[in-house]
Amino acid sequence: MGSPASRCRAEPGAPSVALTLAAAMLALSSASARPLLGQDACPTEEARLLAPTVVEARIHPAGGSVLYTVIDLAGPSSTVHRWDRATRSARAVAAGGSPRWSPAGDRAAYVSSAEGGRQIWLAEGSATRRLSDHAGGVIEYAWAPDGRRLAYAAVPPPASEHAAAGVEDAGARDAVAAGAETAGDVPADGVELYLIDAETGVSRRLTRLAGSVHVDAFGAGGSFAWSPDGARVAFAVQPGRSVEAAYLADIHVVEVETGAVSPAVERPGLDIRPVWSPDGTRLAFTTSFGRLDRFDTHGLAAVDLATGEVRDVGRAVDAAFLDAPAGHVWADDGSLFVLAARGLGTVLLRVDASTGETTTVLDPMEGEVPGTIAGVTFTADRRAAALLVTGPASPWSAWTMQVDAGLASAVEVARPAQPASTPDWEVVRWRGGDGIDLEGMLFHPCPEPDGPAPLVTWLHGGPEGRAILGFDPTSPIASPAFDPLPTYGLLARGYAVFMPNFRLSAGYPADVRKRATGRVPEALEADVLAGIDELVERGVADPDRLALAGWASGGLYALQLLTRTDRFGAAVVGATNTDLEAAYGDGDFAVQWHSLQGGPPWQARAAWDAASPLRNAESIRAPVLILHGEADTLVPPDQSAYLRTYLSGLGREVRLETFAGVGHGVLLPAQRAPMAEAVYEWLARWLG
Repeated sequence: MGSPASRCRAEPGAPSVALTLAAAMLALSSASARPLLGQDACPTEEARLLAPTVVEARIHPAGGSVLYTVIDLAGPSSTVHRWDRATRSARAVAAGGSPRWSPAGDRAAYVSSAEGGRQIWLAEGSATRRLSDHAGGVIEYAWAPDGRRLAYAAVPPPASEHAAAGVEDAGARDAVAAGAETAGDVPADGVELYLIDAETGVSRRLTRLAGSVHVDAFGAGGSFAWSPDGARVAFAVQPGRSVEAAYLADIHVVEVETGAVSPAVERPGLDIRPVWSPDGTRLAFTTSFGRLDRFDTHGLAAVDLATGEVRDVGRAVDAAFLDAPAGHVWADDGSLFVLAARGLGTVLLRVDASTGETTTVLDPMEGEVPGTIAGVTFTADRRAAALLVTGPASPWSAWTMQVDAGLASAVEVARPAQPASTPDWEVVRWRGGDGIDLEGMLFHPCPEPDGPAPLVTWLHGGPEGRAILGFDPTSPIASPAFDPLPTYGLLARGYAVFMPNFRLSAGYPADVRKRATGRVPEALEADVLAGIDELVERGVADPDRLALAGWASGGLYALQLLTRTDRFGAAVVGATNTDLEAAYGDGDFAVQWHSLQGGPPWQARAAWDAASPLRNAESIRAPVLILHGEADTLVPPDQSAYLRTYLSGLGREVRLETFAGVGHGVLLPAQRAPMAEAVYEWLARWLG
């Protein structure tokens, strides 16, 4: 059995802006910072949800300032700010998000819905003006190297609206990506690329594809890129707009002048997020190395555009799909900076694009500085960077650092107000099934009881997600909350909360994740129960008061575990599939299901039967609360109704709660509050 790390608690109040990242995070997490929380200092769920979050930080090309976006769910609002490194002062730029410096750094673009639809705006000095007027809004955008144009991704409106908005269509020249035969093959809702003039706002359609431009669903930026000379744009084409269609994406290049599209990389699996080398001869991109498997290795490859040779140089990176964007950026020496998941944290690596040699540039988990980083952006000379940082006691905040000095040079840019009190937490390590070393997060109840506490075990979704060492451990990317588990509220009601990273989690090597293929319920039983046993043995958890929870794929994992054990006295699941073959028939996540089960139902029948909650509903003994948003378009609410019908018919204790206006993710506090109350009531009823 592994031993737990030191217990860590938060010091209320923000540190001086001059503190290094290491010193600041130590102040936030040191076990000796203050005594155990008293009853009057217990953190509240409302305070956690209303803590503003920095979700993106863009450093100026010359390094003099940083643009960052703050999301405040209390508004709700999103605001772009600018921080000046010389004066160490900040000012609000505009309501909106996704800021981008122009290449010269003389102005900035951002996205706002201030006048209807998600449009590109420009900020020049203290003045702002709307640039785009695309019907349906802009999804993503990028500056051209000359600073006079931008490319943006959007769904084409009807031809009549194109003309009314002054959008020219001649630039496409009827060019199509490989495989297209006629205009009739173009999906009605496919994403295309457009060009827009930064002065006049006149735009023209650049592509006409048999497919859809890949736009990253899990982070801002990095979906497509301009060549250094501004003559071409590289992007990925996928067959549809679903998240998993990215696993069928290939890299293409479009000539800006003619609209001619040509493939640069065509092979099975995921190939997305191309980035040009400084000399314009190569493209680096995120890849699954020619394999159609969500749980296999993901990393970096580079293609020589003259020869078409692809070199899979970044296998050691093993970046996680859900931690996107990988943030890979070329350096002048032919290497690439890239972010990669490592256990409960994220590291910044440097990969030689010719040899694949990999070195660690920044690892926040080293030494005594626990935390997670994301969203690294660099100056033009790659000597300085802006990045996002979080820890269990600190929401995502913006920092700058000198690349060659790492954490020692980091200075805080923005750290929005946070709760005065944060939980008592620790990292737990244990040995799971097959002798695999595992780790997870444990949050202690407030105040701490004299003896073992009732334990709620939360299983992450994804399905290849993970719990992180962060203020919101349920989300591996810088964003407001997604999973509605009311962590702080549970702690204040006397529960301990355990978030294990079992073998299916990102942050472990692919050979560990792959050991679960075709035997997911068995792997969950071995890994999760071993972690709970560790906490019971330590006297932290009461073995007679155990609950299990999960949202989305985490809900499925929870149900699969419930079919194999009767140790849990209650369960809460939400937004999850329960009839797996019906979910497979939806057609949106075939790669996910093949990766989990080892093939389609007709090839891996035993694995599918063992993994189906409905097929094994008779084995579920725990009382189950099911939550589902009525507006969930990713997992149909019918899936929850199926489970309620089965369990009710079996005479089990079950309740289904549906919520109007709620989708697959739950962001707004007003949406989360009734869900939290339902959870509190259910657990109190069955665990006390």
